[in-house]
Amino acid sequence: MAKITLENILSGYIDITRYNLNNAAIVAAMENTLSRDGTTPNAMGANLDMNSFNVINVLDPANPQDAATKAYVDGILVALSGLTYEELQELQALLLTINTSVLTTWKYSSTLTMADPGVGFFRFNNATVGSATAIAIDAQTNETGNPNIRSTIAAWDDSTNTVRGTLTIRKVDNPSVQATFNITGATVDNTGWLQLAVTNVGSTGTFTNNDTFSISFARAGDVGASGSVTDGDKGDITVSGAGATWTVDNLAITGAKIANTTIDLTTKVTGIAPVANGGSGRNTNTAYALIAGGTTNGGVEQSLASNGTAGQVLTSTGASSLPTWQSPSAAGWLTDPYNYTYYYDDYLGKSTASYVTLAGGSGAATNIDSSLGANMQSGSSSTGFASIYALNPYTGFPGVFTRFNNAVYNAQATIPQISNSSNRFTTYYGLLDNQSILPSYGIFFRQIDNVNSGNWQCVCRAAGVETVINTAVPPVNQTTQVFRFVVNNAANSVEFFINNVSMGSITTNIPLATAYTFFGVGGALQKSVGGSSITVCLHNSLFVRSRI
Repeated sequence: MAKITLENILSGYIDITRYNLNNAAIVAAMENTLSRDGTTPNAMGANLDMNSFNVINVLDPANPQDAATKAYVDGILVALSGLTYEELQELQALLLTINTSVLTTWKYSSTLTMADPGVGFFRFNNATVGSATAIAIDAQTNETGNPNIRSTIAAWDDSTNTVRGTLTIRKVDNPSVQATFNITGATVDNTGWLQLAVTNVGSTGTFTNNDTFSISFARAGDVGASGSVTDGDKGDITVSGAGATWTVDNLAITGAKIANTTIDLTTKVTGIAPVANGGSGRNTNTAYALIAGGTTNGGVEQSLASNGTAGQVLTSTGASSLPTWQSPSAAGWLTDPYNYTYYYDDYLGKSTASYVTLAGGSGAATNIDSSLGANMQSGSSSTGFASIYALNPYTGFPGVFTRFNNAVYNAQATIPQISNSSNRFTTYYGLLDNQSILPSYGIFFRQIDNVNSGNWQCVCRAAGVETVINTAVPPVNQTTQVFRFVVNNAANSVEFFINNVSMGSITTNIPLATAYTFFGVGGALQKSVGGSSITVCLHNSLFVRSRI
């Protein structure tokens, strides 16, 4: 229907009443029309039906009840699309909190006095938000109509926990301005406003007077009820009430814990705990001596009769008897029941008398010192040589091996001088059958400056025929290098390592140790050019395992 209906005017002097009626209708219609310039009244009295038309040229929302434009919503979606999975999870948790807790708005007052902050306002007792310990909040919110939620706020301290709950305060149009507080004390209800006892958890951004903030609350659960504990039969374990005395077999243990002086084990525990109950079955031990198992699975543990002397090693004496401390051989050889023989040497405190040595040429010699360990000196002769072999007391000169299965050689050596065109010499490290010339049989590392660009070679040699791995690793002056090779169980493959890096494996010309009179652990220096005396380190330290 039409918003205004006017009466027809038939004649001017007769229809003045109709003039007045029409003017009144026009005024009434204008009063019911929205003003473009904002002249009041200018508020809708009912829903506005756009009849499928758009409202255009609208500002982005600034206040909680403003309409949201498409650009504003699109911007939020773009922002959400850039969130990580973890950030989306945090947003979901926040929305759940908002959905399940009190969430409404108040305006912030920068006044610090703990008094009524005014309708729809809240304030802190400290200008530094992180230092605030109290919040004054009006019972009425900033929402339309300023609803009074006094009873709801008063219940925020109802939990019996020390932390009654958590307040999250966020600026409505800029959530990065926020603060989180735990409610940690009783709320003071002043009817029109309430004072909250709080402890700050964290805050960011600047709180500005009259800014609008949302405040959400998450309640903490109550403290669980204390009760009593009993073992249900003789009542010999009883606990009742918070901070009460614990009674165990009528021996009071105060403070709900056992101090190291509360129970005197010398008077309260008697007898010897048997092996079956986790004890040793013993009441005394030999000072510093090792404890061994009993003569049966459940037998009393045994104490070795002696704690040995410095340098001795614990050695098995076979079944049905305790191991004993024994002194190793001078050269460091050990064996075990499986016919493995082991050798370790660091050359400290040793002399060349502990080894098999050989030197040829003017000034050629062998030596052992604290800096280079075992070392060899060629002397001034152009064909001088020197060698050192470990002496095996189990098998004779100079350390015989009857088989190579599972043999391991591991040595560290520091090279004080390197072969060159003026003083050329060959260095050998490993298992060798000859002390003075190129070995006919052996598994060893070899180096000379005019072969393989002066880099180390890995060699397996049998009856003068050899298989060689030419490495790319050179000797480094005054630098320790680690040499290692491992023979497999079938003694048909040898893998070589330098500085713990595999150089590859050799499967041909592996010597069979059973074919030779002796096979020594050691090294040799053989000079071929030059008149200067050359010193080469044999080993700083050495470990060998083989079968005897």
